Formats: sequence, structure tokens, C-alpha cells
Amino acid sequence: MFFVYDLIVIVVFVAVLAMGYKRGFSGSVVGIISVLASFIAAFVIANIAAPIVYESFFAENIKESVYSALPKSDSVNGFISELPGWLSFIIKDSSGQIAKFVESGTDKAALSIISIIQPMVTELIRAVVFMVSLVIMCLVARPVFKKVFKALFGISIIKGLDGFLGIILSVPAGLFAVCMFAAALCVAAKFTPEIADMLTDDIIEQSYIFKYAYNNAFTGFILGLI
Repeated sequence: MFFVYDLIVIVVFVAVLAMGYKRGFSGSVVGIISVLASFIAAFVIANIAAPIVYESFFAENIKESVYSALPKSDSVNGFISELPGWLSFIIKDSSGQIAKFVESGTDKAALSIISIIQPMVTELIRAVVFMVSLVIMCLVARPVFKKVFKALFGISIIKGLDGFLGIILSVPAGLFAVCMFAAALCVAAKFTPEIADMLTDDIIEQSYIFKYAYNNAFTGFILGLI
């Protein structure tokens, strides 16, 4: 399985460089500015939207699930198994925190459990909103910045040099795209057991390239932001 991740990393990186050559210097500058602006905008949107999405679509369902599962359970494992599959998967690593509340089985315990679940689910929502917003913002921002850049500078460079400089400028964008791919997989693994099974520490360590994309400071920084 690990070689698939390596292959995807290579394809993503080479594809970004190829697009950089095609766009040339000015197009690559526009691409970098667009990605940076989109990254900032997506970060702001995710922070604003995540709590709203949680309260609008998840809060009541989680509350009902916890209040329904608590009376039926005499252990934390039993409690987690009574929850919807996606929710039990998300909170399985927090069983130690939840165990003491499950044992009491009171309304106060249910509220305490919900207070543990809420930030975990909100963070995952924020990560998904960030990823989706980033893609949308990149699609919207690029044509806008392209027009502005062209109107302000109208840079014209010899075609061969333009393409070469486009590749050089696309290297950071390629590394960014690879790290975003690794971060997206990490987020997806928190939602679905199938992806989590395909993204174990052993599989990551067996890879030749992907492990560097997955285990680096910038990918960690991205995951910290989202």
C-alpha cells in the first residue's frame, strides 16, 4: 500500500511543476499569491463556520445519542458501541476521559461527555470546512489575481525563460500541495476506519517519499491550523 502513497506524491509534485512551466513566471506568481490568499481566507472561514455547523447539524444529534446510550451502558466500551458508528470511531481514543462519567450515568455525566465530544467534532468539522473552502477559494481567487496582476504589471519574459522560472516558482507550490495531500489523508483517517487502516504508522514508515510529506513540520503546522 505504501508505494501508492509514494506514487501519488510524485504525480502531485510533477503535475504542479508542469502547470508551473505552462503558466510561466507571471502565472506562477499569480498561483502562489492566490494560494496564500485562499489559505488565509479558508482559515478564517473555517474558524467562523465550524461552531455554526456543529450547532446547526450535529449538536442535537450528539445530545440525543449520548442520552440514549448512557442508560444502556455499564462500561465505557458498551457506551461507545451504542453510539452511531462515525461518532464512536471519533471518540474511541478518549475512552479514558469518558469512563468515569459513564459509570455514574447521570444527566450531569451526559453533559460532561458532550463537553468532551463537542471540541473533537468541531475540530474535525473545521478541518473539513477548511479543506473545502481552500479548494473553492483557490478556484475563485486565481482568475481575479490574474487579471489584477496583468493590469498592474503586464510582465513579458522570453518564453523559454518564462517557463523555466515558472518551474522554479512552482517548487514551493508543489511541496505545499504534497503536504496538503498528507494533511487531507490525516483528517480523512479520523473520520473513516477504512482510511485509518490504510494509514497506519507501519505503512507510513515503509514508504520512501510519503513519510517525509506526512511527518514534517509544515504538515504538522497545517494540521495545527485546521
